[in-house]
Amino acid sequence: MGGKVDKVVLRSTGYSPLPQKVPVKVVRKLRFLFELIASWNTRYDHVILLEPYPHLKTYSVLVRAKYRSYLENNNKLVRFNISQAIFEEIKLFFRALSAHVIFLRYRYAIRVRDFAHPENDYTFIEHNLKRVGRNYSLRASVIVPVYNRRNVLEKTLAALMHQTYPLNLFEVIIADDGSSDRVGELVKKYTSQLEIKLVSQEDRGYRLAAIRNKAIRAAGGEVIISLDCDILPVPRLIEEYMKWFHSTDKNIVAFGILKHVDAENLSTEEILKDSDAIFRLKQTLPPHERRDSKNPMEDWRVSILKKTRGLKVHPKPYIMAGGGNMAFWRKSALEIGGFDEDFNRWGGEDDVFNYNLYKRGAYFIPEVKALGLHQKHDDGAPYRREDRVFTRKLLGKKIPLYRHFLTPGDDWEVPKVSIFIRSYNSENYIKEAIESALHQTYKDLEVCVVDDGSTDNTLQIMEEYFKNNKRISWIVQNHKGPAASMNAAINLCCGEYIGQLDSDDILYPTAVEELVNFMDKHPEYGVVYSDYEEIGKDGKDLRQLRKVEKFSRKLLMKQMIVWHFRMFRTKYWHRIPKIDEDLPIAVDYDLFLKLSEVCNIYHYDKILYRYRIHDSNITRDTTLSKYYTREAQVRAWLRLKKRSN
Repeated sequence: MGGKVDKVVLRSTGYSPLPQKVPVKVVRKLRFLFELIASWNTRYDHVILLEPYPHLKTYSVLVRAKYRSYLENNNKLVRFNISQAIFEEIKLFFRALSAHVIFLRYRYAIRVRDFAHPENDYTFIEHNLKRVGRNYSLRASVIVPVYNRRNVLEKTLAALMHQTYPLNLFEVIIADDGSSDRVGELVKKYTSQLEIKLVSQEDRGYRLAAIRNKAIRAAGGEVIISLDCDILPVPRLIEEYMKWFHSTDKNIVAFGILKHVDAENLSTEEILKDSDAIFRLKQTLPPHERRDSKNPMEDWRVSILKKTRGLKVHPKPYIMAGGGNMAFWRKSALEIGGFDEDFNRWGGEDDVFNYNLYKRGAYFIPEVKALGLHQKHDDGAPYRREDRVFTRKLLGKKIPLYRHFLTPGDDWEVPKVSIFIRSYNSENYIKEAIESALHQTYKDLEVCVVDDGSTDNTLQIMEEYFKNNKRISWIVQNHKGPAASMNAAINLCCGEYIGQLDSDDILYPTAVEELVNFMDKHPEYGVVYSDYEEIGKDGKDLRQLRKVEKFSRKLLMKQMIVWHFRMFRTKYWHRIPKIDEDLPIAVDYDLFLKLSEVCNIYHYDKILYRYRIHDSNITRDTTLSKYYTREAQVRAWLRLKKRSN
């Protein structure tokens, strides 16, 4: 810049960024004011601020100088005057005052309203049912898969003729898995009465998942109703499903119950003439594996629904729905990739489909009025027992709940836990961070890394040490900042639980195991966090920090208290807005404020994490940190206000 520099004073934010031998004073806030006051006795030609903050401009009033300037990011000096500085300070004051009022109103609001509920509590959707009435507008696509069961299928099509839902608002898609009994002729027979289409594929063995996916892609309705060809729908079945989808745009899965009947002597013509004919059918016993021991004629799920308030407090609601009689959003099915086509033998594809929707935040809603009458037929028990050996092992690979189906030596395909890491120029620490995740006592996990456009050797280090490790995946993006990289990292995760590890920190070996055990035993919590200790950049201990406060939303609104190590259920990530990418700081705070609005949070009182202190910690700038923390708080209040309205 030229010229002589007489005096340099830096206000410290808690640490000194300079070596001790550098002749620059680094002082705390109060001492900084004394230094400025002492400078009043000397008249300077120029006062230069390294940052353009309004507070610093106001501080410069305490120094006598001819000119005052601040340094922009492009190293260009920009002059300012005292009146301009005072005006900016007044604006900042009133903005802070307004934010404080909002903060107080938020604290009052959360004191009188607890808005976290059991994970499958769809009560808020039930409240909307009353507003729907019979003003229907959504289109439904009823997908009926079939393979060489033309006679059974025709009875189901005849029953669909009596639906109370407007005929012009639903279509029927026959999904033919390579039948040889000319099921396509039924399309011509019923096309004048139903909007009906046929999708088919060659007969290459059992490919129910593939033909369902083909039908979903061909569907014209916003809602998919999956109905097996041997399920006779009662007249109100479609309407009972569609009322839920008219009540919410949330990700939901509605499913009906089954009643087994003998329809062998019931003709198609009788069903077409009399909608009540199906109700006069003789009831039969369900298969042994689907039989309630106390009420053998009743759907086995009915007793569970009674005990769990309609699944509202069931920890694994996805195991209750079945593809033979259920409904879901078409867009949700496409987002998860449809049914898993690895299942090319009987059974299992419904379980994985529902589990994937569960991880995407779906609410599972039982609708007992959507009754399906299961037509008695040869169920192929021998081949199903053989297929179950194959499908159970596949289920064990894809759903953690069924890991017990695996034998020693088998490995999972979908982990129970995902640890995400966002990295940016982390060459000094990234290897140690990843290894601390891989060396956990809990092994059912993956590590997902998003590199935010590093310009150092971070990527080369990951390639060198972890290229062939199937438990690690990473992507590289252009530098977008911490919020964008965090969103991308979480979206990369496949686990049921997600844990956060910063690229310069270290996990205790038992960290994942302890928090997973807690989450498994306490389904009422969506987030759990531990305590941490601080280490220096060389990895040596600095001091211990044990945060013993019990979690409260009121306290969270005041300051960030969800410390490392953090773990949350994936489903809640899909129930909140993503992290605001215009926040350069306080992105973690923004995430956990949003999570606190949809689930309960628990403080696990034990140190499980080592937090590294070094010169590049972005939270070291306390002025910026306070500003964006307050911004996240204001946005939280606005979200609450919008929900209240």
